[in-house]
Amino acid sequence: MEDFKQKFDIVNLTIKKVGSWIISLRPLQVTIGSLVLSLDRPCYDIGDLTDSESQELGRAFKVIKEVYAKTFSPDKVNYLLLMMVDKQVHFHVIPRYGREVIFKNNRFEDEHWPKPANVLLTLDFDDQLLLQLKEYMEAAHV
Repeated sequence: MEDFKQKFDIVNLTIKKVGSWIISLRPLQVTIGSLVLSLDRPCYDIGDLTDSESQELGRAFKVIKEVYAKTFSPDKVNYLLLMMVDKQVHFHVIPRYGREVIFKNNRFEDEHWPKPANVLLTLDFDDQLLLQLKEYMEAAHV
């Protein structure tokens, strides 16, 4: 679990906590506004969620929808529960855009729209821009 938290810099990139779920900015942005939605306890199978964690997951999805509505208004949102490398229960949340998005005078395009996103290809983001993005998205859900 600690390796997972470090890899995704959960401590520094958390936007919101919803019950047992942590919504954090994805350090490697697939499309602008990419997030990680992760369970806050060790769990290696989505079928092992408790009833309350399952209910909280629904609330976390709604919070993410609100954050996106107040920030980038993506055309679609892909939730990927892959767990091929990182066994911890988590979703890669990839907003999808049929248009260019501008943030801090930078232009971002969803190169694969409308095909599936390639999570191995990421946008060019420096640490400062990533922190600005985190603050922007965090402020959207106060």
